[in-house]
Amino acid sequence: MNIKLSQLFELLGAAAVVMSLIFVGYELRLNREIAVDETLNSAAELSTSILELIGGNSSVWMRGCVGDELTDEEEMRFSTLVRAYDRHFFFRYNRANSILISVRPETWATNVARQRRLYPGLNERWLQIFEQQERAGGPYYVAVNQAYDEIKSAYTPDSFGPELCGMAGI
Repeated sequence: MNIKLSQLFELLGAAAVVMSLIFVGYELRLNREIAVDETLNSAAELSTSILELIGGNSSVWMRGCVGDELTDEEEMRFSTLVRAYDRHFFFRYNRANSILISVRPETWATNVARQRRLYPGLNERWLQIFEQQERAGGPYYVAVNQAYDEIKSAYTPDSFGPELCGMAGI
């Protein structure tokens, strides 16, 4: 009888271990879902902030995107807008490289590359920021430049009006 009782306890112990592992797996899955939701909410808030920033400076943004001449003050505002736009996609690209997001990082790099190709003023300012920050070796900037080289002939700057500048992918 002792042998049967010890086997029963071993079986109960093994079952307890299995149940514990199932519970830990469930908790990990739940925590991952929460992290994904928080990341998506953060991305949505960032997108809204960028759109509000651009919307509040729409005249400068549209004129800057197409390469119109801007006053010194407008140049400063446009540079700030382009930096915010760049940061938005930089963070999205990096999030896409994490295990939490299922969107491929190249999607975000391609969005920026298309906008650069369509809008010469945006492209010029983006290149200035890129050079100032000396990020030539960073994966995001390399990916954007590669995508830009691939789509150069696919998009002509006259394809879209300035009101759509920067709106792809935000």
